[in-house]
Amino acid sequence: MTAPAFTFASVGDRARGRWPEILAGLGIDPAALRNRHGPCPGCGGRDRFRFDDREIGRFYCNGGGEPVSGDGFALLQHVFDWTASEALQAVAQSLGMDSTHPPPKPAPRPPTKAPGPSRLAAYARETWLAARKDDAAVGSHPYARRKGVPWAAGAGRARASGRIIGRDSDCLIVPIRTLVGKLLAVQAINPDGAKQTFGSMGDGCLVLGNTLDARAPWIVAEGWADCASFCFHLHRGNAVAVVAFGASRLQKVAEAVAAHYAPPRVTIMEDAP
Repeated sequence: MTAPAFTFASVGDRARGRWPEILAGLGIDPAALRNRHGPCPGCGGRDRFRFDDREIGRFYCNGGGEPVSGDGFALLQHVFDWTASEALQAVAQSLGMDSTHPPPKPAPRPPTKAPGPSRLAAYARETWLAARKDDAAVGSHPYARRKGVPWAAGAGRARASGRIIGRDSDCLIVPIRTLVGKLLAVQAINPDGAKQTFGSMGDGCLVLGNTLDARAPWIVAEGWADCASFCFHLHRGNAVAVVAFGASRLQKVAEAVAAHYAPPRVTIMEDAP
């Protein structure tokens, strides 16, 4: 899978210094685009959002207790739950760089106070915060040992309860995040390999490896164990493996990764490497 016709770098260059007007034109309240703490237009937090722009649309949000920050593209994802490719497309269209589509309509403005997190989303966050995330804890879990993964590989270990995994089960806890790092959900894996997701996955995934090396192999695979083995066993960390959390999500996640990071190639691996 090759990189898109325009990238975050090329669109970002055109957007530099124009982010306040771009973001306001796409539906973000201009009152939020200021360099002082105030309500977040995304999560609804009351006083932990700040927009300092720095010509790249930079923002910070800690309204939900899980810090989120990034550039203007990331802010659009945070506010409107857009994928990385949707944010890129919207900015490119607003700048007239994509003549194949009409300019995007302003997105509906979110409510002043967003509803609180769902019960499952709250449980996902609590479980992830409580998890041990060191190599010894994760690598000694029965599922990790059976899969030959003696490292943490981005996962944690904690007790979790659910209809599929059982009550108070000793589980691997695998975080499911947006490409800008916001925790959406967790996948709990019990010692027998049964898997249960808590929270809404949306376009979430888990990125493992060295994203700074565009020359390294980039893959998207279904599960945590396959990605951990590919990245840390086969390539000693000098690769990028993205967990899609299911076969039906492979293409969508691969497209989002290609749009966000723009590596030369992203390979979809449907089987374990």
